[in-house]
Amino acid sequence: MKQTGNILSWILESLTIRRNDVKVVVMCLMAATTFWFLNALNKDYSTRLSYPIEFEYDDSTYVSVTPLPKKVRLNVSGYGWNLLKKTLQVNVEPLIYRISSPLQARYITGTNLLPFITEQIRDIRINYIVEDTIFFDFDRITTKKVALLVDSLAVNLAEGYRITSPIRLNPAYINFEGPSSLLKALPDSIFVNIPLKSIDENFEEDIPVNYVQSSLIESDNNRVKVNFNVASFRKETQLVPVARVNFPKKDSVVLANPVLEVSYWLKKEETNPVRPEDFRLIADYTHLNKTDSTITIQLEHKPPFVSDVRVNKGSIRVYEIK
Repeated sequence: MKQTGNILSWILESLTIRRNDVKVVVMCLMAATTFWFLNALNKDYSTRLSYPIEFEYDDSTYVSVTPLPKKVRLNVSGYGWNLLKKTLQVNVEPLIYRISSPLQARYITGTNLLPFITEQIRDIRINYIVEDTIFFDFDRITTKKVALLVDSLAVNLAEGYRITSPIRLNPAYINFEGPSSLLKALPDSIFVNIPLKSIDENFEEDIPVNYVQSSLIESDNNRVKVNFNVASFRKETQLVPVARVNFPKKDSVVLANPVLEVSYWLKKEETNPVRPEDFRLIADYTHLNKTDSTITIQLEHKPPFVSDVRVNKGSIRVYEIK
């Protein structure tokens, strides 16, 4: 029994020693790894880097229509320390490439770009640029003045209502600025959409102008104030006789429809009476169409307070009685 106890004590003591040995081994491994890592960083390596680059040009006169690259891929060689700093982007200043004549600059090859980059990076060697060619697409910045309009027929009014004043817009024009090629595609005028439905009172609203979709085009205003007056109208009709003009003196030539129906609109609150004699319809014999013996009806007079006058027949036939 005593011997068994001695064996157990020896095993426990051995395990304690081994646990301490593990700590020592781990510390040794960490020290060795650190030493190896530091030693490795002092050696020469080759690798690829994605390096930031900026293209400088007169951006008050020119604009790049296509996005310029923000990084360029380089195959480089150098000490591990330097490569590590470049990879981690520690205190890395972007490369600068100056474009003096943007409209003439269509591209630059990696071979031609290499000297500019080599001059700016001193602590590592640039073997070559991975991109074979970087393409440019510049355009001159111009402005264009575009008129704003409202299509009165597209305005959604309540039933029986009509626009009774000019449609006023403020501003009446918007100035756009951007690439010349894109501005040329803009129309000379833009129609503003009135979103409100069933308008039954005088209108005055700020309306957004959402026409241009390109982020390269800017405008000096993106809203317009639109105002106009409306009123309620009613529809009426009258039977109006047709006056004969330049007809032969003999009564052998007659009109098939000597009286025509005339419809018109007037304001609901209008109190002035409308009579058939307030309208004058004429059929001028000198305008006779001999092919079908018809004469186009002309509206020569109407009351000043009515609108949208319609005659139910645009022309009438002429008969000759023998």
